[in-house]
Amino acid sequence: MTRIATIFLLVPLAACCQCFADAGPDQYYELQNIKPPENCALEVGGMAFNSDNALVLSTRRGEIWTYKNNKWNRFASGLQEPLGLLPGDTGEVFVMQRSELTRIIDTDNDGVADRFEKISDNFGYSGNYHEYAYGPVRDNEGNLYVTLNLSHAPDAWGGLYMGAAARYRGWCLQITPKGEMIPFASGLRSPNGLCMSPDGDIFATDNQGEFTVTNVLHHLQKGHFYGHPSSLSFDPNFKGGPKQTTIEELDKIRTRPIIFFPYDRMGRSISEPRFDTTGGKFGPFAGQMFLGDISNRLYMRAQLDKVDGQWQGACYPFMVHDDLVGANREAFAPDGTLYVGITNRGWGKGVMGLRAIKWTGKMPFEIQKIELARDGFNVTFTKPVDPATAEKPASYAVQHWGYKYENKYGGPEVDRTAVKEIQITLSADKKVAHLKLPQVIPLKVYEIRIPGVKSADGNSLRNDIGWYTLNKLKTE
Repeated sequence: MTRIATIFLLVPLAACCQCFADAGPDQYYELQNIKPPENCALEVGGMAFNSDNALVLSTRRGEIWTYKNNKWNRFASGLQEPLGLLPGDTGEVFVMQRSELTRIIDTDNDGVADRFEKISDNFGYSGNYHEYAYGPVRDNEGNLYVTLNLSHAPDAWGGLYMGAAARYRGWCLQITPKGEMIPFASGLRSPNGLCMSPDGDIFATDNQGEFTVTNVLHHLQKGHFYGHPSSLSFDPNFKGGPKQTTIEELDKIRTRPIIFFPYDRMGRSISEPRFDTTGGKFGPFAGQMFLGDISNRLYMRAQLDKVDGQWQGACYPFMVHDDLVGANREAFAPDGTLYVGITNRGWGKGVMGLRAIKWTGKMPFEIQKIELARDGFNVTFTKPVDPATAEKPASYAVQHWGYKYENKYGGPEVDRTAVKEIQITLSADKKVAHLKLPQVIPLKVYEIRIPGVKSADGNSLRNDIGWYTLNKLKTE
């Protein structure tokens, strides 16, 4: 979430993502608008399915609703802009408000909450409009994790715009089952998106701004610092002042993002990622992430690649449609339908509501994944390709660039370079193309566009581009 996005929305929506105009609802994926409850401004801040297979949603106006069998029920109200929730195992709902993490219970089972328990408010809150709070997610030991936005306070610790006007702003916090708050990771700016993988890894998106060159995805690990210095004033192990520390010194202790999302082509104000845990009910992307954008009509996916024990990966466009502007939260239903919650308050449009994306069962021709090889990349397609087109180097266009870490609001793609002399080898099943490059360079983002490859049945790619963030080279 970034204030500057208000300016960007002055660009007509038709001008956004023009190169992805054909990736909208089609014979492969349907998009439906769900009728909202009456007398409700359904600006979705949190969303998940509970153990009864009801969709639970929190709104930025302070309400919690459930949706099941096309019926709405208001579960709670009077909350302070809850931007995340997690249904518990016994009917309760954990909600992240601006100023506290709360457990909400319906003790008499009448469908309306009647007990509100504070779990933790041991972090700071000054009342600044930009002090959003996200989460929670939970690990196998029952610990909850939340992330806190920085304040819009240029006179506070930190950068040009975002500072820490209150304690632990810019942190990911761990909250134990006993309610103890433990600082977990620092250096975040505007992390409007927190998710837990099925294997227990924590990931968070962060929005472009000072010290954050473009929208990114982080793998959050205990004790790590992710780049924005405002939060360091609350780290007892950090010596010196955040304002006085040079960018070179900060870079030495910084953990790089695992995925860079090229600005504008892959969103402007990125939102929450959610893993596809449907086991194939949503198509050929099981185990990958899906995520939206507050500012434009592009909905995306991301795929992880573990190299030498560390995550990096690629991002891709998935669907483009005006009804997906403001896609903020998502949840997969048991039947494989992806529900997307919309909000856009403060970004100039005022969209809201609930959408449903459903796979029709027809296999799209897509880039399924891009994985790093020692001498290039392996591109896996969802369907066998036509060798006559797939073996031609002219069917592919590869380039790379870097990003500079500095105290500026966003930044350019540095040293953009086209890759020449690509060699192509197809797998026996014609679903994997190995792209051998003359050189593979770390700390670069590789753009791989594949306009010329056709499937064996004659189709062009539904989305013909992906961006791979290469932090670490493959040694085996």
